[in-house]
Amino acid sequence: MSLEKESWFQFLNLWAKARHEKDQLFDWQECAKQLEIPTQQLREFMTYFAQDLLELEIRDIEVCLGASCLANGSLAIWQRIEAYNQGKIPQEQVRLRYSLCHGECDRAPCIREFHGVHTGQNFSWMKRFEEDSHE
Repeated sequence: MSLEKESWFQFLNLWAKARHEKDQLFDWQECAKQLEIPTQQLREFMTYFAQDLLELEIRDIEVCLGASCLANGSLAIWQRIEAYNQGKIPQEQVRLRYSLCHGECDRAPCIREFHGVHTGQNFSWMKRFEEDSHE
């Protein structure tokens, strides 16, 4: 993982901890300075992801391994995510898990990621894993 990415993950972990502990005195600008993250870049990031950051916590990617999803390739999706990630996204940020049913069997395979469910054969949501694998 690049030092820049590691700094971002460190920042997110510190921010998540401060939010969890309801630390109203968390100085994100000072934290960014210590981690050598440009303040303007961080401000843009925080603005863009404001809603997600309000709910900052460990995020799960749940791959359904029920019969219909397995028949439609969910195991291959699981393996593809693991191959692309190769430990690049720390488990403190994203955790890959399996589940048995998301209730969308007629639209299999189904993957629940963060706030939504991905169904069918459109894998455009996986681009971030593919891009990260080329570092």
